[in-house]
Amino acid sequence: MRYTIEELTVKYKGKPVSVLNPRLIERQNIDKETLKELKLTHEDRARIFESMENTDDPAELKMYAEQFEALEFEQQRLWGFPQDRNFHCWYDVPKCACPKLDNADNRGTKYRIIRGECPIHGNL
Repeated sequence: MRYTIEELTVKYKGKPVSVLNPRLIERQNIDKETLKELKLTHEDRARIFESMENTDDPAELKMYAEQFEALEFEQQRLWGFPQDRNFHCWYDVPKCACPKLDNADNRGTKYRIIRGECPIHGNL
């Protein structure tokens, strides 16, 4: 099923925040209902990230990071992929001080590089 760019555009607070990958949607045979659900998860992602930007409280940041991880599991399910935390982008959350490129290189493996000073994943 083919979708228009408008149908694939995710909006948060009335503004476009991302566009879902049309090739992946076609390859995974995503129907209209699943597309709606996927878009809602991306709106939730924007909401979680906005909340993280608006706090410096480590307990709140950790709570939002946990919500984001649950959201990534839901997105994997909706896309038709195995639910595997090794493919999550846990290091992309706002205020994470863990090394982005090193962790991106490790994506798909069980290895994570965590900075002790990270207010979300470290020992603070």
